[in-house]
Amino acid sequence: MLAFDTLNVDDKIKSELMQFEIDFAFQPIFSREGDIVAYEALMRPEGRNVLDYIEEMRRKNKLHALELASFFGATMAYRLREYDKKLCINSFPSECFTVEEAKAYSECFKPIKDKLVIEILEYTEGEQWMWKTKEAHTKVYEGIEVSLDDFGTGHNDVDAVDYYNPHTVKLDRSLIAEVDKDRIKQGDVKYLIEQFHNKGIKILAEGVETEEEYMYMMEAGADYFQGYYLARPK
Repeated sequence: MLAFDTLNVDDKIKSELMQFEIDFAFQPIFSREGDIVAYEALMRPEGRNVLDYIEEMRRKNKLHALELASFFGATMAYRLREYDKKLCINSFPSECFTVEEAKAYSECFKPIKDKLVIEILEYTEGEQWMWKTKEAHTKVYEGIEVSLDDFGTGHNDVDAVDYYNPHTVKLDRSLIAEVDKDRIKQGDVKYLIEQFHNKGIKILAEGVETEEEYMYMMEAGADYFQGYYLARPK
């Protein structure tokens, strides 16, 4: 588990972080050329399923503290592994840092901020002022990108793409599974790739588990790839 008490942050932020016994696994994201371009940080709560854990934190009104722990914890783990590619961190659309928290994060992890990708999760409903604050942070700290996670599930749909205007959209596994055999999915995927490319948005094929899925999404024009076929989280 991560040792949040080692961070050089004020006592208020440190006490928020130290509530959580979590660690992170990382799954690589690949370019069309087969190079690793980023790592997605995947939360691993001690002895718990992550979705159950998030729901418990939501019921206890602790999502903000978990958002804080996700960013500080994922970045600590990333730095310990000495990765040098982009770092993708999952973010709740209903939460954002305060000014003080954003300043503390930037001061702790200054060399990493230009590699940061904020992945907007599909669960928990977004709030406009939260996003506007988060968006403002991405403009203040140059180099931060926004990605829309699990497109096609939860709240992450075409309206969400228009709202968040992300750099990248991650097509959910539900759209990718057996896409090489399913003509309806093929039509949906090609349409989405064309529409998002026309807006200057990159496409990531998420949950690629077979060579056939990978080859089809490559041919269809996806820009990035992630899934067990390429590499498991570790």
